[in-house]
Amino acid sequence: MIKDEMEPVVGTSDGEPGMDYRVVMAQILLEQWKSRNDSLKNVASHLRMSRSHLRHLFRKNTGMPPKKYLKLVRLQCARDLIDGTLLSIKEVAIKVGYCDSSHFIRDFKVRYGVTPTQVRILPRNPI
Repeated sequence: MIKDEMEPVVGTSDGEPGMDYRVVMAQILLEQWKSRNDSLKNVASHLRMSRSHLRHLFRKNTGMPPKKYLKLVRLQCARDLIDGTLLSIKEVAIKVGYCDSSHFIRDFKVRYGVTPTQVRILPRNPI
């Protein structure tokens, strides 16, 4: 699951209510299908619910809509690829599901405060 923003909350053994299992499944599927442009639609279909019901359930359980969660998953994966591969920034953007690198760079900078290129140039400090 997303490292910086959210850890999954599942029911505990003492019977405390936790995150709805469908939301946990949605998180897993979003992470697996992050590079697909239609991943939200496919997740809802796979879980046999409408997209609006998925959005409602996801937000109720996580405090954020699934689209934001998907963006965070993509950006975390991109950060890992930038740190661990020699792929170009454009290749990283495509690999994590962005259609164009300018939107990817903008979202990355908003999330981490630096551009993807700066991550490669700067000494390794945790972002």
